[in-house]
Amino acid sequence: MKILHWNICSFRRNKDSLIRLIRDFSPHIVIINESFLLPHIKISLPGFSFVREDRPDCYGGIIVFVRYGIKYGVLDVSAIQRVQRCQVIGITVNSFTLVAVYNPPDLRVSRSILDQLLELSNGSPVVFIGDFNAHNLAWGSRIASRVGIESGKVILDFIQDNGLLILNDGNATRFTRNDTHSVPDIVFCSYQIVPDFDFQVLGGRGFSDHFPILCQLGDIMEPDKSLKSSATGNCNFNKADWVLFSRLVFSTISLLLLQSARKAIPSRKGNHKFGLHWWDEECSRVIRLKRETFRGYKNNPSDENFINVKKNYALCRRTLRAKRKSSLVKFCESLSPFNRVSEV
Repeated sequence: MKILHWNICSFRRNKDSLIRLIRDFSPHIVIINESFLLPHIKISLPGFSFVREDRPDCYGGIIVFVRYGIKYGVLDVSAIQRVQRCQVIGITVNSFTLVAVYNPPDLRVSRSILDQLLELSNGSPVVFIGDFNAHNLAWGSRIASRVGIESGKVILDFIQDNGLLILNDGNATRFTRNDTHSVPDIVFCSYQIVPDFDFQVLGGRGFSDHFPILCQLGDIMEPDKSLKSSATGNCNFNKADWVLFSRLVFSTISLLLLQSARKAIPSRKGNHKFGLHWWDEECSRVIRLKRETFRGYKNNPSDENFINVKKNYALCRRTLRAKRKSSLVKFCESLSPFNRVSEV
């Protein structure tokens, strides 16, 4: 199962970019942060049903899209005592629980909310994914904001206390000036999931300042009940430093598992039936130019290259909007009383 996560910075503004991502990678579940939608605004994504949570001020917002044909249940999170503006959606799908979170950058992550969400999983393997705006070297984020560091400590303590594992591979998930290594988007999960989990940051796609994240999940690993206590040898558990043990597990074993999975499991090409009818060669050209300037900035994060990236992002956005509008105008001008209603 493929899970795509993206802080999209406006669903309506970046819907076309999202459709291209779906066309290229064929995810089964799509999680959107910062949808920027008011509750009365209707949305759709061909081929997907969805669960959404909006904010009255139009900021923030989460949408979880699930491809048609996949059975899922929605967790009742109404009883969770949530901090204002922190948003969560939980679903159960296959044999695990998926929890999507959006935590604003000026808000400290609540340990109480995380604990309550974990309880709702009822012991099943769980995946936490979202824009937590939390920063810690454990997942590669070097941002030094006070609230972000406090949130990072809360999440790291929660992960260690519950035997969860971080899936981030250290790559930045947000585009920043001077290439400051910012990783506000985090994925962590139960140990049963790790051997079949692949994590990839899709840099330079779309027009959000966050990068999409693609996760691929295989079969859930069942606990091995055949393990016996003798396998631990002569370990003195009374004197064990469990904090150090957890950190070593997170920093070494999970990394080795991810590296092994990337080498052993080939990726598949997405199907291209999910497309945009107005797309042409000029659209492809400006997209290529945008990606080339982004790669140039990653290789040499100078102010000049940063400005070039911003200029080409703006050029690309204007071009795609103009193409879409022109296509709609051309279609409307072609309409006549003889057109079939289904065609219109």
